[in-house]
Amino acid sequence: MKQRNINQNDLIRYGVTNDTIDRLKKDEHISTFTLNKLCLIIGCTPNDIIEVVATKEELLYLEENKVERKYKKETAFKIRL
Repeated sequence: MKQRNINQNDLIRYGVTNDTIDRLKKDEHISTFTLNKLCLIIGCTPNDIIEVVATKEELLYLEENKVERKYKKETAFKIRL
């Protein structure tokens, strides 16, 4: 958002609620509707702002079931703003 000169007030003006902004700051879950809205506001695609990484439980499952994986991080997906 900094690269595109978009701040919290801009998000609110475009209809993003304070609750959603708080969830983003806390790395909490957001809906796909909100993700779409953020992409439209920022002018990007979801791939530009999210990173999918595995939880500890998912990594354990993959290891126990000998599933080959392409990533090794230990948290759920994060929004990069």
